[in-house]
Amino acid sequence: LRDGTPPPVTAAEAAAALHVLEAARLSAAERRTVRIEVPA
Repeated sequence: LRDGTPPPVTAAEAAAALHVLEAARLSAAERRTVRIEVPA
């Protein structure tokens, strides 16, 4: 960020959030529940 402060989330947190969003997209597209395991 412009003032040199660290980003509000880590890269691992961002990757986990994208994993959840992709599962939600798949769930909606297929009209079914998708179980996910968020990588640690």
